[in-house]
Amino acid sequence: MTVEISASHPVDPSLKDRLKRTAEMILEALAEEEKTVGIHLVNDSEIRKLNRRFRHRDKSTNVLSFPADFGSIPPTPLSKGGAIPSAPLSKGGPRGDEIGEIVISLETAAREAAPDEDLESRLTCLIAHGMLHLIGFDHHGKGHVAWDQAEKKLESILRNRTREIPKKGLALDRNEP
Repeated sequence: MTVEISASHPVDPSLKDRLKRTAEMILEALAEEEKTVGIHLVNDSEIRKLNRRFRHRDKSTNVLSFPADFGSIPPTPLSKGGAIPSAPLSKGGPRGDEIGEIVISLETAAREAAPDEDLESRLTCLIAHGMLHLIGFDHHGKGHVAWDQAEKKLESILRNRTREIPKKGLALDRNEP
């Protein structure tokens, strides 16, 4: 299992280490422990560019997920390619063990954190959300029932292993498509 965490601006190394351990727990809980995922902590401007380019929504968002089989733009860990470029993240394509990339805006995550929730707890929710997308779950349309079941199972497992899950659970606001 490999989790690579990069940041486009300075982030406390101990936070990155804790997020890496949390992401590893999530991969294990999802029975994807032999897989590789890249998690990239960016600012609102960077995630807005990606959201505009890939989702045609010209606004920042909290989390984006890019499965390794994303078509002509196969993401791999940014630690191999530097900052998020406008070209494909990897010239060689995904390795067989990669499930994809998760990009999180630290600024949006900090704004969205509830008054009784710290940033790390919010980031745990966003990592879990991104991982569920990477392995094929969708919370829109007919897929929401399976999503809800997977989310509840993951929440239960994480609650038994860490205190980083907010009282309200992993569910994010689903008002945005």
